[in-house]
Amino acid sequence: MLIRSHLFNAAATVHDADAHLISEGIAYVTSEKPLPAPGFASYEVLAHTEIATGAVRSMLKEHDVGKITLKLRGVKLDPDAETKRLKPKGKNSAFLFYTRFRGEKIAILTRRCPPEPALSWPNGRA
Repeated sequence: MLIRSHLFNAAATVHDADAHLISEGIAYVTSEKPLPAPGFASYEVLAHTEIATGAVRSMLKEHDVGKITLKLRGVKLDPDAETKRLKPKGKNSAFLFYTRFRGEKIAILTRRCPPEPALSWPNGRA
């Protein structure tokens, strides 16, 4: 609901005034600290590079990543075909985002952060 109503960034800034969208129209937010569940899933950025097979393969190799979960937003391609093309080999698992940053296509390698506890409201309602 937050994404469809364009309130995603506004909801994020309630919890971190410095949080902001990574690119106009892309509902990914960057912040210095994890945002609370259940509205947000937080990921630690390990590295980033241009979306080019060789560059992404090098990044995966550098972080010893062999299993990826590919997430796409603002980039059109077949995630299964891209995973096969990358041929990741390594012992670590990671999330790989193909998205836009300030309008440019970018690959962002991340790992999931433990969820932050949901906020409680003063009257006990969530």
